[in-house]
Amino acid sequence: FNYFNPYTREKRLELLMPLDCGMRQRMGENVVDLEPGDLLVVDHMQPHHPVDQPGLDTRLVVISFLPECVFAPGSPPSDSAFLLPFHRKVEGRPHILRAGSAQAGDCWLAVERLLRTHFGRGEAHREAGCKAWLLVLLAGLIREFRPTAVERVGMLKRRQQAERLKPAFDHVRENFAEGVSLPRVAKLCGMSKAAFGWLER
Repeated sequence: FNYFNPYTREKRLELLMPLDCGMRQRMGENVVDLEPGDLLVVDHMQPHHPVDQPGLDTRLVVISFLPECVFAPGSPPSDSAFLLPFHRKVEGRPHILRAGSAQAGDCWLAVERLLRTHFGRGEAHREAGCKAWLLVLLAGLIREFRPTAVERVGMLKRRQQAERLKPAFDHVRENFAEGVSLPRVAKLCGMSKAAFGWLER
């Protein structure tokens, strides 16, 4: 077992998979049990490290990358979907692709090809190849975690919409006795009357 920099909390995104035997990974207050072949989407917003335990002797695959490698300013909006697996579930449970999952085979193949590309001798266009196989891996994780990731994204969009409409709510609360005009409320939110009316649908 060899996993350097065991206490980390950083901007890089990370996937972790034990190969030889089970292990436990701490992420904040949560401790996650992993079996060989399980793929953990690490919660990078929490301090995380493996839990030392008697007899722990396994190799790990740790894939670490900056989110800008996948989705950066100027990228097609659809590329943001590759980061969906890193959104925590609403109930706070970690995302684990279990070895018995229907998506596991495709994800293992992507991990194998990514490692072969990264460590291969004389590999032409290594960075492009690594990114291509990383995207294949992330696409498999999207299929596995899509329902909860979409729920999380929907929740974030509703929160952003509520924050944008806060000036309108405040104005209505303070001036309800005098009456409130739609153009005035729309202007407070930095929107046209038509755009504001569209939000009500």
